[in-house]
Amino acid sequence: MMCNWVGFYVPCSGINPLKSNPSIHSREGHMQTQLIVNLFGPMGTAHLADLLALIQQQQCHALDSHMLAFEQRMVLALRISGNWDRVTRAESVLREFAQRAGLDMHIHHEQKIAEREAVLPYVVDAIGLASADIAAVITRFFAQQKVGMRELSTRTYRPARSSERLIQMRAQIDIPARCHLGQFKSDFFDLCDNLNLDAARSRRMSESIKGSAVPSFTGTTTEGDQINETTYSGKWLVLYFYPRDNTPGCTTEAQDFQRLLPSFDEVNAVIVGVSNDDQASHARFCAKQGLTFPLIADTEQTVSRAFDVIREKKMYGKTFEGIERSTFLISPDGHVHAVWRKVKVPGHAEAVLATIREAGQS
Repeated sequence: MMCNWVGFYVPCSGINPLKSNPSIHSREGHMQTQLIVNLFGPMGTAHLADLLALIQQQQCHALDSHMLAFEQRMVLALRISGNWDRVTRAESVLREFAQRAGLDMHIHHEQKIAEREAVLPYVVDAIGLASADIAAVITRFFAQQKVGMRELSTRTYRPARSSERLIQMRAQIDIPARCHLGQFKSDFFDLCDNLNLDAARSRRMSESIKGSAVPSFTGTTTEGDQINETTYSGKWLVLYFYPRDNTPGCTTEAQDFQRLLPSFDEVNAVIVGVSNDDQASHARFCAKQGLTFPLIADTEQTVSRAFDVIREKKMYGKTFEGIERSTFLISPDGHVHAVWRKVKVPGHAEAVLATIREAGQS
């Protein structure tokens, strides 16, 4: 059996646990309600398209969706978010839809989002000869390591020109940020070795975070405000990391974002800068350059490591750790829409703005 370890993102070792705000705010500033919907019955692709259109018409967001077909029947799980009145209307519309389509439906309300521990999301893929206990053994290992599981899917099949049945498993897991990542990986591959599994250790791709939920983070701005991954829910968030205040490239980049700030406002986007400078340095930088968007003082590098932008650098014969200039575009529903690493400053702010506009037209 072969196991592939594929990371959404891999923070550097030594990441500190981050605190996250348990509430999710809409652009109006009210706490949003979440609706967990499970549907089962004779559904097809057309039904799914109609269902998602109904949710959008009620001005709600389908944060997560999972679909699985069994012969002529389909199982669908949705997590919907929106203001209380919009979610209430959506629930009524969904019940009518389910009744017309002859579907079984169960709905659960979540008005208070439980506080989450900072986690590192990963995907584990495994494939090999079909065995009834493969999923059980691996999930038991995750449970013993206190690793959360967001998604688990298994599929058995017989390849062409083969009499052996194979099983394919994919698990999306959340590794606690307090966990020693290197040790966890080592223990996982030891498990594979003990089970006579051929574990292939794949390397992280630089943009593997793209498309995944934004990593949990908390940062303090120049004004002392706390910003986390839910602060700007309902808006585009341009989170850009830069090496140091008042250096030529960083100054130009900040000036470019400031110059285009009215255009970003027009597309419902906010700008937040992050560096490892302290609040006093940020205050001087903002005053000198006339910056009106917030800067996070990431002196402990917790936010920087959560987004995997800390790199080893060399200057004047000395080696040190610092930020690699990077930008992350977070969608209004809290997913990483685009990633720019090793950013070249000229034209970068314009490119980010163009990406948001293009997304709005699609």
